[in-house]
Amino acid sequence: MTNMCWICGKSFHRKGGLKTHLRFHLINRNTECEICGKTFAAISLLKKHLLSHTFLKNHEHRGIGKEYNQIVHLKRHADTRTAHPGVKNHDCEICGKSFVRVGDLKTHVNIHTGSKNYPCQICGQTFTRLGHLKTHGHTHTGVKNYACQICGKAFTQLRDLKRHENTHTGVKSYACQICGKAFARMGHLKTHENTHTGVRNYACQICGKAFTHLGNLKRHKHTHTGVKNYECQICGKAFNLLSVLKRHKHTHTGVKNYECQICGKAFALMGHLKTHENTHTGVKNYACQICGKAFTRLDNLKEHGNTHTGVKNYACQICGKAFTHLDNLKRHGKTHTGVKNCECQICGKAFTQLRDLKRHENTHTGVKKYACQVCGKAFTRLDNLKEHGNTHTGVKNYACQISGKAFTHLGNLKQHGNTHTGVKNYGCQICGKAFTHLGNLKRHGNTHTGVKNYGCQICGKAFTHLGNLKRHGNTHTGVKNCECQICGKAFARMGHLKTHENTHTGVRKYACQICGKMFTHLCSLKIHGNTHTGVKNYECQICGKVFARIGHLKTHENTHTGVKNYACQICGKVFTQLGSLKERGNTHTGIKNYACQICGKAFTHLRDLKRHENTHTGVRNYACQICGKAFTQLRALKIHGNTHTGVKNYECQICGKAFSLLSNLKTHENTHTGVKNYACQICG
Repeated sequence: MTNMCWICGKSFHRKGGLKTHLRFHLINRNTECEICGKTFAAISLLKKHLLSHTFLKNHEHRGIGKEYNQIVHLKRHADTRTAHPGVKNHDCEICGKSFVRVGDLKTHVNIHTGSKNYPCQICGQTFTRLGHLKTHGHTHTGVKNYACQICGKAFTQLRDLKRHENTHTGVKSYACQICGKAFARMGHLKTHENTHTGVRNYACQICGKAFTHLGNLKRHKHTHTGVKNYECQICGKAFNLLSVLKRHKHTHTGVKNYECQICGKAFALMGHLKTHENTHTGVKNYACQICGKAFTRLDNLKEHGNTHTGVKNYACQICGKAFTHLDNLKRHGKTHTGVKNCECQICGKAFTQLRDLKRHENTHTGVKKYACQVCGKAFTRLDNLKEHGNTHTGVKNYACQISGKAFTHLGNLKQHGNTHTGVKNYGCQICGKAFTHLGNLKRHGNTHTGVKNYGCQICGKAFTHLGNLKRHGNTHTGVKNCECQICGKAFARMGHLKTHENTHTGVRKYACQICGKMFTHLCSLKIHGNTHTGVKNYECQICGKVFARIGHLKTHENTHTGVKNYACQICGKVFTQLGSLKERGNTHTGIKNYACQICGKAFTHLRDLKRHENTHTGVRNYACQICGKAFTQLRALKIHGNTHTGVKNYECQICGKAFSLLSNLKTHENTHTGVKNYACQICG
């Protein structure tokens, strides 16, 4: 191929083609169209071109009726005389597509080979057709010769103008055979059909994601390059698409031309209006393939999919926390900036989001739009209602990864997580005690204020916590659902059962930091602590005696009332305390569990051991107020007191002689029986 243009380097098969081509470089300005400014290499070509403005078509194909304004166009059409009945004789050997003209086939083959022989001299972009190159040239010159007679919008090509005119007339000649949706352009129809077939011919070379539209692929590529060439002149925000920038500008102007015919809400974009209308019709066309949940918008479905895969693509640049939704990341960002632009007009409380403010306002108005269909309970938020529904169905979708415990609410799972980490973020401002849950802190506050909002309907007793009231109710009903598997003892609360089980296993988890004594119950440890501090908060209303434990006070009160609820099954003796009854049982069985560490002597009662230990230490805490004599036991002091008062309660049954001490009576009785227990070690 030797016929090459020395100006642009283009090659031709024939010398005549080169000569014709050179005219475009050596073009005469006298051959310029006065209407559209287009220039031609010859005056004859200009004359033919002028017919396109007059729309005169003097050349008719006989028998067919089709007219052309140039004879060459008619001849070209005549070559396709067999095309009228739909015959296409020129087939592509690669894809099988047929064409009427061989020239169209050659051009089509370039799509498969990738040959683009027509480069733009300005930007270097190449094209498979010369016509496409010429059309592209207008993007550099900015020439738009075809203007709409209705709105004045101008176009570089006549076909674009005709397509545009359909937006005014509303003509949509191309209808989908599947769903019936109509389009103004054939290309749009073909692209739409891919939504039914699922064909995605345009794949990203970087990540492999495929699209049904080429335009969507081009827009997607910007997400990899990060290029944002279109910047808002008002706020400086940048976008990767001009169309997105134009839509964004509506947020500054406040113009909302698309109004909902049902509720009157207005939108800046038609797409937003259509999506909004689904909230009235209830149409949700996008369903999750995993859980079946449906959405009105495709992007909502895609974001929802991340909840199943666990993918979190949106990470905070400050703290690194990741989110599945971009909106969640944006809202999270405000927690770092502290900006709260939405302020309540009633109480002045500020929020980072408008929707949070609207929800908050319901706390003032008391409006609760979302009611449970089962129990009738109403909520201010729809998501709260949905979570509440799980309390009826028993569904628990939120499981702890450590312990496996499941919850109906995500918030409960998050709070439960603190029990593993030990984090307590909620501290009391009065005593400093910290809690893992805000609700626990609020309930704890009642212990300082004394507020008891939960009263028993039977006995009137009030409680600071609802849970305590419910547990108290079991004392009236007698219900005890928690039974020990070892001894069969039943309890009203699971916590009491677990504590009781420690009595079988011998586990004592709670150690005193002062003396090291171990306890099975935390409350027992707290009560024991009073023995070191000397605190006694429980006072008897009759005699004024104080005790460290409420149980000891109640037992003491029986000494005033004379109530003795604990009777020995062997001898019938009754006691005010259960502990005394148990010790009494040892006197019948002969069991002595309390041994002295010094001499080894054993006792059935702990108090007897403590008294005995004083005989080794010499401690005598009980002194007579008359003579000053001291004793190790209170009982011995009381008996000694009879020697001063002259009271003799112990009388001999044989001779009637009376004694102040029982020991003296027993010694006297030996004078009647002749028993002599004391023998001389020397003479016997």
